[in-house]
Amino acid sequence: MVLKFEHFFPFVNENRKIHLYLPDDYYQEEEKYPVIYFFDGNNLFFDGDSIWGMSLQMEWYLKNYDKKFIVVGIEQPKDPYQRVKEHCPYKIYSHTFGDIDGNGDALIKWIINDLKPFIDSNYRTLPFRETTQLAGCSSAGVTSLYGAIKYNNYFSKTALISPYIVDTKYVLIHDIYHEDINPDTKIFFSYGTNEYGNDFGMRSLCINNMYEVEYHLHSRNVKTYMFKNENGEHNEISWRNEIFTWLDFLWK
Repeated sequence: MVLKFEHFFPFVNENRKIHLYLPDDYYQEEEKYPVIYFFDGNNLFFDGDSIWGMSLQMEWYLKNYDKKFIVVGIEQPKDPYQRVKEHCPYKIYSHTFGDIDGNGDALIKWIINDLKPFIDSNYRTLPFRETTQLAGCSSAGVTSLYGAIKYNNYFSKTALISPYIVDTKYVLIHDIYHEDINPDTKIFFSYGTNEYGNDFGMRSLCINNMYEVEYHLHSRNVKTYMFKNENGEHNEISWRNEIFTWLDFLWK
């Protein structure tokens, strides 16, 4: 089942909707569950909620998986610039958007200090690092990677679904070598062979940057999985095909 409620985002001074998935038998059981914090929560479950009119339809996949989770979908802004700014954890120059003073670090801290305590207090969670995951698509993949690196004592695993690692590559690599990362950390990467349509340069850049970041993670003994989505595009319809793969890698 999917519940929706508003929660205050202090760093943008507004309420934002949370899309919360609970196992269908949640209220009939006393079991505690691992938790996945997923950015772009409005794109997770229902096409009618999605920014792009197509969702991951993740509820079906969760219902048909052999392990149960609580999923906390965090709604993000629809404006492309505001979305990238909210996801970016750094102050950088973007070739697409110009100067960006990103809110990504504030977003992760808000999850740790506000949202996670609220979820853990109000729902039957397994609140430990080993049972807590981040996930994000495109620019939110950068936020997810940053969170797993910078705040590794809270998140042990993350799914980076077609992450938009372009302007942030070097600062991410810097953080890989300057943060304490537990070698039990698991990081899933993916890319589609038809990402960005005819923009071959952008597709090549993103893929090469992913492999370079993965190489540096290996030097810190982090476990990774690089998934090549044949004929996959940069959208939720293609990303649905990856859900069982990253669940298997991260949780089994």
